[in-house]
Amino acid sequence: MNEAASGRAYHVDIHHPSAADDGPGDLQRPFRSISAAARLAGPGDAALVHPGVYRERVSPAHGGLEGRPVVYESVESRAAVIKASEVFEGPWRPEEGGVFAAELPDSLFTDLLCRRASRATTRSPSRPRACPAARR
Repeated sequence: MNEAASGRAYHVDIHHPSAADDGPGDLQRPFRSISAAARLAGPGDAALVHPGVYRERVSPAHGGLEGRPVVYESVESRAAVIKASEVFEGPWRPEEGGVFAAELPDSLFTDLLCRRASRATTRSPSRPRACPAARR
């Protein structure tokens, strides 16, 4: 494990009973999501991710500097998994030939539509524009 050499070590543990994204991100009260650590981590900091499946899209707010990178590291080798996918439970309906089908809610695609819309326009980070896809 690579503790931050000159910065802060943020802990992320989706299974910890005291985990919350509005906490301090320490061992006793870790963040629940990697994104919470990514919002705060800056040059020389490390996000130490404990075992689990993290269903999120991580978009770091800050980059590192030469000799002071922002480090994202699994506490146990290969035990932290980031999946930017959603779990879909159905309802499923049988179709012909042993095939099953389901209607997908638009809400599963809103984030993708918002990201595409945000690339097409410029906005201030302090005054984000509402996503037009969310108004449907």
